[in-house]
Amino acid sequence: MSFGTDGIVRQWQQDLGQDAVGIMKYPKFGEGSLVDAFNATQSISHFITSWSKNKEEAAAFLQFMHTPERMQRWFELTGVGVADKRFDASLIKDPVLRQLYEWETTGPQVWLENYNPPQVDSEANLKAGQLIFSRSGTPQEAAQLWQSVTQRWRTQNPDDLQNWQTWHPEVSGT
Repeated sequence: MSFGTDGIVRQWQQDLGQDAVGIMKYPKFGEGSLVDAFNATQSISHFITSWSKNKEEAAAFLQFMHTPERMQRWFELTGVGVADKRFDASLIKDPVLRQLYEWETTGPQVWLENYNPPQVDSEANLKAGQLIFSRSGTPQEAAQLWQSVTQRWRTQNPDDLQNWQTWHPEVSGT
């Protein structure tokens, strides 16, 4: 068993065979407002921050990426459905990927990668996960790694830190 995003699940199917890969929602361990939330499709990772210096250009790019031709091409190249109600989901023929796309585009969704500074993600999240899952380190070592990388990021990126501290993303269930 492993956690995987839509693109990773597709790759596993290619590597292991479609019959060898199934999906399920993870068990509910709480009762909070995100208890029914699911992972979002990887295609949602494009957005405009409040501190962007080029909002108009960014908006034009996003509009371009959501034209029917671009959405279809995105799917052709990645095999990942697009988080857009105008995307033709009938293009997704594989039943596992179709079910995953349905879960990823209905109800509340969270894509935590949008909330991690890239340095923390690459130097702490990935490495700490490897420490834990490979059993080559302890949870305490993983926590220390997160703390040290996060502290270094904060020190090296004070302007970005300020932006992250004042950013309040809108939470949507659609």
